[in-house]
Amino acid sequence: MFTPADPSVVDERCMIVEVNDGDYTTKFVFKRGFQAENLSARFSRTDPALLPVGFRILAPDDGSRSYYILSDNPAYDSGVAGS
Repeated sequence: MFTPADPSVVDERCMIVEVNDGDYTTKFVFKRGFQAENLSARFSRTDPALLPVGFRILAPDDGSRSYYILSDNPAYDSGVAGS
């Protein structure tokens, strides 16, 4: 269960977005961030549910990159995903 924090509070989180594209799975890993906007959603029995989330990325404390990509797709070699 996730209860969004009040927008005035910086509630730091990690966010992982997983995308399934046919035979491959790609994950975008954002190490540090926070919810930046209020959520607003409409639900219908016949339409897909969309849940827009405002998420702001914070710079890592250790000077590393703010995100990285994990994938089992061979197109993501170290030269592509690391740039």
